[in-house]
Amino acid sequence: MVDAPDLHRPVDGRPVEATQRLDGITVLVVDDELDACEAVRRVLEHRGAVVYAAASAAEALNVLPDLRPHVLVADLAMPESDGYDLIKRVRRCTPGVGLPAVALTALVGSARETALQAGFEMYESKPILADDLVSLVARLADGSRAV
Repeated sequence: MVDAPDLHRPVDGRPVEATQRLDGITVLVVDDELDACEAVRRVLEHRGAVVYAAASAAEALNVLPDLRPHVLVADLAMPESDGYDLIKRVRRCTPGVGLPAVALTALVGSARETALQAGFEMYESKPILADDLVSLVARLADGSRAV
């Protein structure tokens, strides 16, 4: 069993003041690393988001049509079908919908440019501060709800 993270601290453990809220925002988090997925889920839920987690690209694609999230947060390095393939398939399956998506990954180097070219609006490295994650999701959601 994974210990529950301190919800008043960011993912990297430094103290932070929890001020920004994500009430009314639905987020789909896709990551095969269960601990990482759980940490992201808890931070976002603590700030008011409704979070659904998927452990694979295939699982995410199965729930996506019914879920209709405001934001997609996906890891890039996953077995079988990676985050690059996921976002390409999302873009093909939902043309014109404009689901804002961020690649949240430990991959570095050319991963940023490849992720953006594949269809992600943003790329962020792990670990990420809780406040930075919340701000990122809020910015992406604002764009999706304005459409």
